[in-house]
Order: sequence, then C-alpha cells, then structure tokens
Amino acid sequence: MPAMNMARDQEFSEGLFASLREATGDGVGITRASYGAGESLALDIVENAARQFGLETGRDAGANLVVTFPGSEPDLPYLACGSHLDSVPQGAIMTAARA
Repeated sequence: MPAMNMARDQEFSEGLFASLREATGDGVGITRASYGAGESLALDIVENAARQFGLETGRDAGANLVVTFPGSEPDLPYLACGSHLDSVPQGAIMTAARA
C-alpha cells in the first residue's frame, strides 16, 4: 500500500465517486436497490479500486464486500468499520457510499 499522499488520495477518491455516479446515476441522483444490479455494480467498482492498492478483498455469505488493510502488527486485535452502497431512489451520492 503506498504511503499517504493528499493530492493523489483526493484524485483517487474523486475518481472513485465519479465512477460510482456514472455507473449508477439515474439523471437526478443515484439509485441502487439493496441486493440489486446497481448495488452489485457499485460493490464491483469499489472492490476493483481496493485491489488497485493491493488490498485483499472478499465477499461474505451476505454478499458484503470485505476489504482488508493489513496492519504492521498482525498479532494485535483488528478494527472493523462498515458502510453501505445501496440507496433510496434518486439518493445523494454521499448517502450511499462513504469513502
């Protein structure tokens, strides 16, 4: 994983959100029904972006995307956080994907 670089990281984030908007936009906002094609496409986009940074990815039994950012001390307990990529019809981009 490359070291933090504010300009590069901002460009990456803006590109990721643009890809999500382009793929699942409906002309007014974004629409990604739970377990639907739009949410699945968004998960694929985020998974591919994570893999570009060399992160390990997988899907659990509930179809959730799990991205692992390895720590420098693997014997320590892990920290988990989560979000969602589904949305209400014509939702705002930031209500359905948080980077």
